[in-house]
Amino acid sequence: MFLPPWVAGIREAGALGVMATYPAIDGIPTHASKKILTKILRQELGFRGLVLGEGGGIGTLVFERVAANQKEAGQITLRAGLDVGISFESGYMRDMVESVREGRVSMELIDRAVRRILTQKFRLGLFEKPYVDVEHAASGVNREEHHRLSLETAREGIVLLKNEGNLLPLKKDISSIAVIGPNADDKRNLLGDYVSKTILQDIVTVLDGIQALVSPKTRLTHVKGSNMMGADLNEGARARQAAEGAEVAVVVVGENQGRRRTDGEGHDIASLDLTGMQLDLVKAVRETGTPTIVVLVNGRPLSTRWIASNVPAVVEAWLPGEQGGNAVADILFGDVNPSGRLPVTIPRHVGQLPVYYNYKPSKAYWMSRRNYVDMKTAPLYNFGYGLSYTTFEYSGLEIAPDRIRSAADVQVSLKVRNTGARAGKEVVQLYINDVISSVTTPVKELKRFKKVWLEPGEEKKIEFTLTPDDLSFLDANLQPTVEPGAFEVMAGASAADIRLQGSFEVIR
Repeated sequence: MFLPPWVAGIREAGALGVMATYPAIDGIPTHASKKILTKILRQELGFRGLVLGEGGGIGTLVFERVAANQKEAGQITLRAGLDVGISFESGYMRDMVESVREGRVSMELIDRAVRRILTQKFRLGLFEKPYVDVEHAASGVNREEHHRLSLETAREGIVLLKNEGNLLPLKKDISSIAVIGPNADDKRNLLGDYVSKTILQDIVTVLDGIQALVSPKTRLTHVKGSNMMGADLNEGARARQAAEGAEVAVVVVGENQGRRRTDGEGHDIASLDLTGMQLDLVKAVRETGTPTIVVLVNGRPLSTRWIASNVPAVVEAWLPGEQGGNAVADILFGDVNPSGRLPVTIPRHVGQLPVYYNYKPSKAYWMSRRNYVDMKTAPLYNFGYGLSYTTFEYSGLEIAPDRIRSAADVQVSLKVRNTGARAGKEVVQLYINDVISSVTTPVKELKRFKKVWLEPGEEKKIEFTLTPDDLSFLDANLQPTVEPGAFEVMAGASAADIRLQGSFEVIR
């Protein structure tokens, strides 16, 4: 399940840099695993690049108690296949010198790592041009084409989760609008993890984006309403008053990248619910009766059960970047028809974790028979889900041939028609299910998808090719195999919204 993306990146796309990770897999810290760093990575996948350590990664062997100290850890990681330690750890510095002098590490292993480093430098041309051209580097960043790409990326990735009564898109000449919430005018929170303390580029907040699109005659009110964490701002009354006096309210909530971060590497949180008083703020606004739109700005799925049930429109903006405010506004006012689809399953509650669409048949069996005592077992939003301002119809599924040998390809085609009044993009998703197999396989797996632009009334034929790699799984001996038998083919708009189904058979 987890190795195929690495196979695609390394064997098919030729990636030349891999970083070992912190966890232990099957009881062996990754930095110490010769099986992963050499046998699988280099021998099976044919990797010819550099393996880098994580920051402090050599030390994972010490706190996992696989090595007694840095010196011993350095010896183990070098043997495993780690070429570069990226942080100042003595295991690959002074201790490594001593390990070589004592005969605990061979010069052959040192030469192997150095050879890989030098080879990479040759590939990059660093021996011919070892220094940065500062002027060229400065001229190559923060350019207009970068802003356009940032805007396009944010527009494509925003997901419309709910649009009850077609509240969205809004009219730009709306008489009044209240923009509320701790993320409405926060620049840093749009950018996510690993952002410099000083932000050098211009950031467009959601408030900025809305202000730029509405009519000059529109009365716009902004209230922060609450903090992300800690003490409330005591602005609930102001937020309620702003909502009461507006034709529509946009509440922007989510996660925090500031001093008390709720998102980012090493900043875990026990609950996936909105932090602080944010949900109370949404409730206060909704209770005014003013049509309410919630915009979520967050780096991980949030369990927003009350919002999903009680707020008519919900937009998942993720961490939309420097042009995020413009992208959100484009979606809210219909300059862009939303086409983002969920790349993850969003749970109702953290207690559902792990939650994913490609679960085993045993889970499907029990989910069809009972729920949790206090809530449904189904997720809040399914993998691949996302709404549009138009509608799409699927038809004409064709699978050819319907009987193949295990080394053959299968061609799948279908038609998609825009049945609404607006142009838009549909993400056509192709799933398969190996009906009977010698080991347990998921109830469905996404194998292909295409995003297609359709004018109102336009129909296009979508074609996919399924290869033997798509049909294979790891057998009891962890060997890839394609077994004879029936395969279901499912095409749809999400993992739970399957529109067309068919099948083919693999024969001996």
